[in-house]
Amino acid sequence: TRENYRLSVLPNLQLQIQSRLGGPISIELKNTGIGPAIIGSYRVLFADSLVYDNAKMQDWDSDKLKELLRQKGIEGGTYHYFGLTPSTFISAGENVTIFSFTSSDSSAFYGRSSIFVKTINLFKVRVEYSSVYGDQFKTVNYR
Repeated sequence: TRENYRLSVLPNLQLQIQSRLGGPISIELKNTGIGPAIIGSYRVLFADSLVYDNAKMQDWDSDKLKELLRQKGIEGGTYHYFGLTPSTFISAGENVTIFSFTSSDSSAFYGRSSIFVKTINLFKVRVEYSSVYGDQFKTVNYR
C-alpha cells in the first residue's frame, strides 16, 4: 500500500557530538532512518547568536563564531564549518559533519577538553527536512 511505501523510506536525522582521542571534536548530523532526508531549512546558533542560516547566508559567519569561541576560552587550532543547502540529500546511514575543531596544541587541548565539550553544547541546531514523499520533519536540540 501507499502507506507502507512511505514508511519504508522514512528518514530520521539525529544530532551527535563526537570526541575522538587525538582527533577533532565535532557536531554531526546522522540519518538513522531507512530513507534519504532532503534538507529544507538549516540554522545554527552559538551562545544564542546566529552563525548560519541556509535561507539567509551563503556561508557560516566564521568571524563571529571564532570570537564567541574565544570568549569561552577556545582559540587557535583549525575549524571546519559545513553548510547544508536546501534540497541536499542525506542518505540513510550517512553522517554529515556540521562543525569540527582540531587543536593546534593537542597537549593543552586535551587538558581543556572538558571546557570544549561544555562549550560545544552551546551550539543550537535546527534542521527541517522531508522524505522523498514530502513528509515533513525537524531535528532540534533546543526549544
